[in-house]
This record gives sequence, structure tokens and C-alpha cells, in this order.
Amino acid sequence: RMSNNCTFLLQLADEMCMMSSSGRGKDQGDYLMHLQAQDITSFYDYLLWKWESFFDSIHPNFVRRVTCLIWGSRWGLSDQEILNILCDIPRIGLLHFFKAAKFCWHWSDGMVNFSHRTLRVAVEYRYLPTKLEKIGVHRQLGGYFRTLPLGRRRLDEEAWQWMQGESWLELLTTINNFSYFPRLYDPNDGIRQCDLRRYYHVVNEHLDAANGLLQGIQRFEATKPEPSAFFTTAQMLADFFAHMGRPVESAEMYRKMLSQPEDVLNSSFAMRLRIAGLRVSMARLLRQRWDQRAIPKGDEEPSGANPSGSGGGGASDFALLNEARTNLDLALVTYADLVLMAEEAYDTAMNDRDLPESEKRFAEKVLEDTRREYADVLGLLGRLCLAQGDYEGGEEYLMKGLAAYEKYTHSNHPAVGVITQGLAELYSSRRKYAKAEAMARRTVMVRHLCYGWNHPQFAFALATLSTVLRQLGNDYEADVMLGRQAKILAMYPDSDAVAVKPPDRTMTEDTEGATAWQGTGGSHGGTKSSLKTSVTHQMGNQVALPWPVREEESDEDGGLDNQPKK
Repeated sequence: RMSNNCTFLLQLADEMCMMSSSGRGKDQGDYLMHLQAQDITSFYDYLLWKWESFFDSIHPNFVRRVTCLIWGSRWGLSDQEILNILCDIPRIGLLHFFKAAKFCWHWSDGMVNFSHRTLRVAVEYRYLPTKLEKIGVHRQLGGYFRTLPLGRRRLDEEAWQWMQGESWLELLTTINNFSYFPRLYDPNDGIRQCDLRRYYHVVNEHLDAANGLLQGIQRFEATKPEPSAFFTTAQMLADFFAHMGRPVESAEMYRKMLSQPEDVLNSSFAMRLRIAGLRVSMARLLRQRWDQRAIPKGDEEPSGANPSGSGGGGASDFALLNEARTNLDLALVTYADLVLMAEEAYDTAMNDRDLPESEKRFAEKVLEDTRREYADVLGLLGRLCLAQGDYEGGEEYLMKGLAAYEKYTHSNHPAVGVITQGLAELYSSRRKYAKAEAMARRTVMVRHLCYGWNHPQFAFALATLSTVLRQLGNDYEADVMLGRQAKILAMYPDSDAVAVKPPDRTMTEDTEGATAWQGTGGSHGGTKSSLKTSVTHQMGNQVALPWPVREEESDEDGGLDNQPKK
């Protein structure tokens, strides 16, 4: 019955080798007991009993205590960690145990774990039959890892052990420790970020996790850390709250950072640049909250219609826009000063012949980034004015932002599409339809170049153009634009989803953008100079669906999915 089980046969061969090497090769009883196992669990249960009969005579409950600790670990334990937890077990006995059963263990990076899942199940079945016993093992390990200095092992194990042990207060105490939190929220480590979000969700089912984190940052602030360290940690927490759907707590963190003394906020060029960025992030957050409140639940507008969100909302909602406007105004003044300082520093660096090239390149990069941020704030401020109904101010800021992007980057930058769409909406609201059409068509062109013909951003640009064309009385072309938008959005079950590369793409198509499917980053490849699109690579010869699509042709052929491939 067990002869077809590869795990059983492998373990049986390993046991026979160990019996032969230990001088018990002629003991027929062990062979018979191994062969009489009805299933793999009973086989390992007998194996554990054998270990107990030998090692428990040296030390009571030796096998149970060691295997339960290994069972409870997340990534395994080192022999030193086991000895630290089980202080009464001698090292020689532990090493002899691992050597005698060496085929049952998997060693990696100095840590031991079960070589396969079946042995883990057998340990759980024999030693940890109840949930209370399992919780006890996890809490024992959580208490041990809490005593370790902050490092990789503690980050990997401590919070996970408290979660498995259902110790919600201990888990909350762990993640609101702000010498611990920034390491979990490492932007370069996606696994730990996912762990942190999971811990937050689990704790929030039993305790107020957001309030616990706010109390933790208050304790951290009471220690009077360096301003840069405080801003880094507080911004991490603000971003985390925003990602977890807690905009109120996120805004509170931004206000706490921006309420620091003026001598701290203006202490250096880097600090002023950072504070300006915080003000922009705060304004984005408040605008997002207003957009969510402006459209009543159940009355959402169709995709692409009125993306500026200039509708509805009470007095408290407009207070959000006013606060966002104040932050953007302050950020704009700061960025204007910083651009002048960066230009002066750049000129000084270029004129200094003794300065290394790396320093000159750094000065150039700082100038480019500062100019781009300045132009971005102009665009944000213009769209915010549009939401407030300040059309004259909105047009002024949007035109300044468009001129800045064209001067400092290029005319087909993705942000140019955002600004031109705002201008199209503004001119449409003011019944300047000729200007609105020009800006809407430019938005379509820029987003086609940057994202490709099948990206949702391109679909939203088509919807804006359709609205303007209908206002001009061109219903036929407006319907064609809406038909193209519907076909694009039909590719995405979720309007916020991004394109996924189909499995039949080749390396050449990925690098050249030779097909209509542009993938996640669009056809520009994330660089300023690469503006190749499927049009420039003879898209019509490689894609079955022609561009543009006439509505009557698509209906006769059965839509995009039924087009024959050439």
C-alpha cells in the first residue's frame, strides 16, 4: 500500500542507512515495524517514538520540546536559538540528535527546518493536538525573539509569532514600536511591507490599530529624535495610513509634520524641498478625500466623465479643497525659491573647473527634479482651481504648468496630458469649444504616445474628447470615440487595473513596442526620449484591429475579440 509513496520509500531507505551505520542493521524488528506502517503519518509517528525511546532517556521530553520549537518557527531555527530557548538541554545532545536524524532536516543559512511537510504534520499530530498547545509554542517563540536586538531574525519572526499566537496586544505593541516600524515599512522589501499590512488588518479586527500607531508616534516624538529621523518615520506612517484607507489619520500625520517650528522647516535646502513635497502630498490626499465625497455612493459618473470631480459636496468638503489650496500655494512659493537656488548652484558648479564631474551631474539632477516638481505643482494647483470654480486662476496655472513642462522636459511628457485634459475641461465649462477640442485632441495624442492605444488613461482621454465633440454637434465622431473607449475598458475587469503582458510576446516586441499591447509602462518605456509607439512600427501590419475603428465595422465583425489574426 505504501510502495507507491516516494516520501515513504526515501525515508525508509534513509532509516535503513542509519540503522546500518549505527550497528543495528541485523535488527529485523525495526524493519518489520517500518514496513507495517499503514500510512505516512503512522510511519513518522513510529519514527518519533523511536527518537523518544533513545533521546528522552538522556533528557526528559527532549524530542517533543525540540521538534515543537522547529514546528512553530516561520523560517526555521538555528541550533544556538534552540539552545537559548531550552537552556537545560546540552549542546552535545542537540547536535547528536540532528546528526542521528540528519535525513529529516533541511539546513539553510544556518537554520534547521523539517525536510518535508509530512514530518511537520506528524509532529503536530503527536505533540500539538489542541489549539491551546499550538498557541503556547508561538507565544514562547514570540517572547524569545522580543529579547533579541533589532535585526533580520527579529523582523522575520517576532510579529508573525504574536499573530499566530493570537496575542493581539503584543502584536500591536510590536508594530507601533517606531524603531521597529520603519524596518517593516522598507520600500525595498515588498515581503515585509505585505507582512505589515497583514499584521495591521489582523490587529484591527480586535483592537484600534490606527490609534495604537498614533500613540506609538507620540512616544517616539517624546524621545526628541533628530528632525530628519522624525520626518522620515512620520512620513512613512502617513503613507501607510493612506495605503490602508485611513485618510483622516494620514492627514493628521501631515499636519503634525508641518506644524514643526519654522527654524526646523527652513533649516536647509534639502529640508525645504522635503517640506514642499509634504505639502504637495497633503494636498493630494485632501483632494482625493474631496473627490470621494463629491460623488454620492451609488450615483457614480461613467468612466472618464468629469474626472476633475467638480461636483457636489458640503461646506466641510470645500474646507478640504481650501486647505489643499493653501498647502499648494505655500509649496509653489517654496519651489519657486528652490528653482532659483538650484539654478544658481548649477551655474556655480558648471563654472568651477576643479569640481568633479559627479558633483556637476548631481547639481544638474537636482535642478531638473526641482523644475519638474515646480511644474507639477502648477498643474495640480490649476486643476484644484477648476474644482473650486476659479476658472481664471485655473487657466493661468495650467498654462504656466504646460509651458514649464514643454520648456524643461518635452511636449509629450505624460504630465502634459494631465494638464491639457484639465484645460479641455476648463474651456468646455466656459463654452470655448474650439479651444477645448484642441486641448482634448492633444490629450489623446500625448496619451497614445505615452501609454499606447489600449491603456485606460487613453480611454479617459477619448471620453473627454467625445464630450467636447458632442458639445460641438459632431455626434457621429463622438459616438465613435465612445465606442473605442468602451472596447478599451472592456479589456480591464477593474477600471484601475493595468495591462498585463500576454504570454506570447517576444523580447523584440517588448523592447520596440511593435504590437498594440504596450504593457504596464506604456510604449515610452519610462524615459524622456523614447517615444516609439505601435504606430511608428507599422501597427496596421501586425494588429488585426485597424485604427481608428469605425463603429459599424466593429459591430459587423463582432468586436475586438472576434477579429481574425493575420
